[in-house]
Amino acid sequence: MNLRDSQYPKILSLAFFFILLLQIVGMLSFHENAQRLKEFDPWQPAYSNAVAPLLARWDSGWYAAVAKYGYYLNPGQNSTVAFFPLYPMLIKGLSQISPLDYFYAGQLISWFALCFALVYFYKLLRLDFDDKQAFSILLFLLVFPWSFFLAAVYTESLFLFLVTASFYYARKQNWALAAAFGFFASLTRITGVFLFPALVYEYLSQNKKLGGRALWLALIPTGLAMFMLYLKIKTGYFFAFVLNQGSFGRQSTFPLRTLWWDIKNTLFFFRHGDTLKAVVYALALLVLVVACWLLIQKYRQLRGSYLIFAFLSLLLPLCTGTTTSLGRYLLNIFPVFIAAGLVQNKIFKTSWYLIGSVALLALTFSFVGWYFVV
Repeated sequence: MNLRDSQYPKILSLAFFFILLLQIVGMLSFHENAQRLKEFDPWQPAYSNAVAPLLARWDSGWYAAVAKYGYYLNPGQNSTVAFFPLYPMLIKGLSQISPLDYFYAGQLISWFALCFALVYFYKLLRLDFDDKQAFSILLFLLVFPWSFFLAAVYTESLFLFLVTASFYYARKQNWALAAAFGFFASLTRITGVFLFPALVYEYLSQNKKLGGRALWLALIPTGLAMFMLYLKIKTGYFFAFVLNQGSFGRQSTFPLRTLWWDIKNTLFFFRHGDTLKAVVYALALLVLVVACWLLIQKYRQLRGSYLIFAFLSLLLPLCTGTTTSLGRYLLNIFPVFIAAGLVQNKIFKTSWYLIGSVALLALTFSFVGWYFVV
């Protein structure tokens, strides 16, 4: 990474002001939701809302639990096996060599990962676009309702960094580094394994046939395989992370059935006055429609490897029985934001920035106040 490039300070400044904005909104939410934060504090007595970072909520506690207690499976109950190991391993490592507790270690890791994610996404974009268009695509990513997760104690920024770095080095034909980043991505999220078919396609598009260097790509699914082997030894089940999804409200199902269920849920919550839940469902469905439309509209301008990764990553959550976290998952499906940046329609761009910025502030405010917007 050539840090002498004049755009990198600009990108890092963008990350800094993005984090600062979220912290300001978080402090406002913390003040306005003071009573709710006292009453809703699931991490007591180990932690409390008064000392935890503003952007440590919900699943953040599970990552801290993995770092502190390791992996366990309680059948039918929420368990740590549902969460992949790289992020909590980094949290544990940083907390052991510094005075930071698990939550603040995770917060620092996420902020640094956000900076690296933006830099590598920019580097990847510059292979195809000029500086102005590349930077505008970064803005499309950050001005998005769920983009606050990139700065939260979640895996989103780390995973985006690993995925964009993997694609960048694949484009540069450095297959060893591409595979190494892909290996760590598959230790971070299950969708990291989708880098394998995507990068095999990328290799073929560059080299016409598989050669010796393509063997490096076998390293990518090895991350997932290692985690599964560990779970087998620890719990007796290779797929313990899948078996435990039911306790988190997810179940294997046909994608179209998932869509039908969530349309009904949206209408149900609107009718019964639970506006926040209804809006979360409605936004997730809207995001799915817009994402698919963008990828289909701009498929000729996107690399085949990007499309493979994007559509596989979109399909997986549709097989879990709910789309409620789709907006968060979309943060890692970077081709969607490239496609959005390729749209020339001014009304579309204005709408994206307007709706995205308002929804971003609203969802950040709600997230810090422990409202379920994940």
